[in-house]
Amino acid sequence: MTFRNDDKALGGEIYWTNPKRPYLVAYDATLRDPANLEFDAIEMWANISDDEELSFEFNAEKETSMGLVKAGFKTRSRTKDVNDYIIGYTWDGATMADWDSGTVNDWFFANQVFGNHVSGATVYAMRNQVAQMDVDFEDAISRDFTTDEDISAVYVQDTIELENAVVIAGVRYEHTKTDSKAYDQDGNRTSSDKSYGFWSPSVTVKYFINDQVQLRAAIWRGLSRPGFTQTAPITSVNYGTAGDVSGSVGNPDLKPYEATNFDLSLEYYGDDMAYAAIGLFRKDIKNAIYPTLQKVATINDIAFNDGVETWINSGDSYINGLELNGQYGWDNGLYLAANLTFTDSESEFKFEDNSVFKTPFRKLAEKAANISVGYDKGPWDVRLAGNYRSDYIDWLADEDGDIGNVSNNNTRWVAPFMQFDLVAKYKVNENLTARFEAANLNNRPEYYYWGNKSQLSQYDIYGKNYTIGVEYTF
Repeated sequence: MTFRNDDKALGGEIYWTNPKRPYLVAYDATLRDPANLEFDAIEMWANISDDEELSFEFNAEKETSMGLVKAGFKTRSRTKDVNDYIIGYTWDGATMADWDSGTVNDWFFANQVFGNHVSGATVYAMRNQVAQMDVDFEDAISRDFTTDEDISAVYVQDTIELENAVVIAGVRYEHTKTDSKAYDQDGNRTSSDKSYGFWSPSVTVKYFINDQVQLRAAIWRGLSRPGFTQTAPITSVNYGTAGDVSGSVGNPDLKPYEATNFDLSLEYYGDDMAYAAIGLFRKDIKNAIYPTLQKVATINDIAFNDGVETWINSGDSYINGLELNGQYGWDNGLYLAANLTFTDSESEFKFEDNSVFKTPFRKLAEKAANISVGYDKGPWDVRLAGNYRSDYIDWLADEDGDIGNVSNNNTRWVAPFMQFDLVAKYKVNENLTARFEAANLNNRPEYYYWGNKSQLSQYDIYGKNYTIGVEYTF
């Protein structure tokens, strides 16, 4: 529920000395007085997401003069049904002073004030007082959708063992069909359907230089389908008096990610836990999916000309990468493992008569690393891990921009992040294992910003997370 003071004369001045933690100094101390905080709205939600899946697969293999041949097929039928209901109430004349309220005195952000609020129990009890309120809005169907997805796949694969090498080659074909139903802003049914096929050949070669060193090369294609929420024809359209059409809509026309992948690695397997590898990879990607705004777009037969919030496919993208891995263990049970990954990436977008702009690939950090120090001997298995990633793009064009007007200031970034986690297991006996986990030991926050780090978008503090449990195997 929300209480609000709409008297702008009682506003204040915002200070941005620390852009991650801005604070407001009120012009008048009564800004947060409960008697001045009017009952704005109470909203109640109910969400049920039902996901059903039925699948069947058959696989066969046979040793032949050409190697081990495998073949098979799989069918999967999935239905996702989302029922999302919300109702909002107002209460004329009511203020926060009508209920017991309080504030947080030990708020841990300097200079900030955690405003007066009623307790969660008070808000929950208001469910029994809605007869005294007015219904502000009721929305039972605008976020509802049902999507049926049917996937059929067949494959054949051959594994050939040579004197110093292993060759695995195969091909897979998948056919996908989706049928989705939702609603528009007036409660009218909307629908969409789509079907497509995908060929996925792959070749992997392992060449054994000696007993400890091998060279591995692979070429393969992969597919990643868009999410059901992205493609469901959930539609909200605003028709302006001057012929302007704007709104938001799921995009049933989204194509799946398609990637052609190239991998090359040199790997060393030493005694005990000794391991080292260096790898190069490239991914040529079509149809990467980005959430954003389009100034002009026709989606599911609706022609938008004044902005639409949706998902789109980019043009061609690529990711080039270098990966370094190493691990070493000692007889006393101690071990050390580390991984470094460096990437260079680009996505291309076309707009306004094939004009083009380019960005780094969304949600991909250019640098990522992790290091683990552990002990694994006898009943104990303990690991302390540090995980790092550099910044990455989260969103292209905020609500004040569109895909043809992407700039640094309206591109949302996620700041670099480093987190330390601890996992400890103790095997009591063959059946029983005790487990302890501590996540985010360094209490690292996550920061989102627009264009540069002085422009706050979102600042999250998660705190530390501890888990204790046991596992019993029969």
